[in-house]
Amino acid sequence: MDNANIETFLKKYLTYQYLGDNQNQYKPYMTIDLFDAVVAQEEKPVNQAQKELIVNQKFDNAKIYIDEKDESAICQVNFTNDNLQQKPTVSDPNPKSFTMPNNQELKLSFIKEGNHYLVSAITYRAAQETNEMN
Repeated sequence: MDNANIETFLKKYLTYQYLGDNQNQYKPYMTIDLFDAVVAQEEKPVNQAQKELIVNQKFDNAKIYIDEKDESAICQVNFTNDNLQQKPTVSDPNPKSFTMPNNQELKLSFIKEGNHYLVSAITYRAAQETNEMN
């Protein structure tokens, strides 16, 4: 469990053209149970309905805070995706889109298997803005 391996996982998990087309990329970094849960979430009708409207997601960077004792990490992630105004059609295969910057805070929990750590849980946390006081 180190920053480089966690960042590699985040890149593979958060970068895709269409939701779910990166499953083979992130699968080796997860437990089987977590992988099955993530795939089930991606296959829910609400996510499938958005699949062709939110595309080309790309990981940009992350601040990663590792808790060795708890075998977890808090990751403040920045990524972008393209939001299409409508689903592509035969008459309009490339509808207008706009690139959206996003941020998300994730808590990754790990278990150790052999010499490797696998992500065993992903908790999405609300990103909090704070006012700096001087």
